[in-house]
Amino acid sequence: MSSLLQLVTFRVHDMRLGVDIQSVAEVLPNTPVSHVPAAPPFLAGVIQWRGRVVPVIDLRKRFGLPAAETADRTRIVLATAGADVVGLIVDGMASIVKVERAQVQTPPAAMASHLAAYFTGVVRVGEDLVIVIDTGRVVSAGEASEIRKVVGG
Repeated sequence: MSSLLQLVTFRVHDMRLGVDIQSVAEVLPNTPVSHVPAAPPFLAGVIQWRGRVVPVIDLRKRFGLPAAETADRTRIVLATAGADVVGLIVDGMASIVKVERAQVQTPPAAMASHLAAYFTGVVRVGEDLVIVIDTGRVVSAGEASEIRKVVGG
């Protein structure tokens, strides 16, 4: 395994988040999302992508953050989450950065406990602190099963 980690970074609310580039399939411009009845609150809906129905997660709702208006900078990051592909609604893209894996530190205990479940670490990039999220943790196995039931996957 390489000692370098490449992160696709983006903004959600006032946080800069990053995911391993190897889990990112594509970044879409703001795309209309079809609402799904009886879906979990964090599920914005679904989109069609390369012949697949892909659930789209609103990261603001998932993290318990205030809602925001959709803007020109809003993007959907398509990423693998376990065996599934999910879309992650983000407020805007930042950049792709390379960091040494050894620089990624365990999230501080002071980080809100309900958010810590989604994060694998934090790393300083310039003046910013990038919170590394694990796309496989954004949706638990039970939630993925529930989503498959409501979206018919």
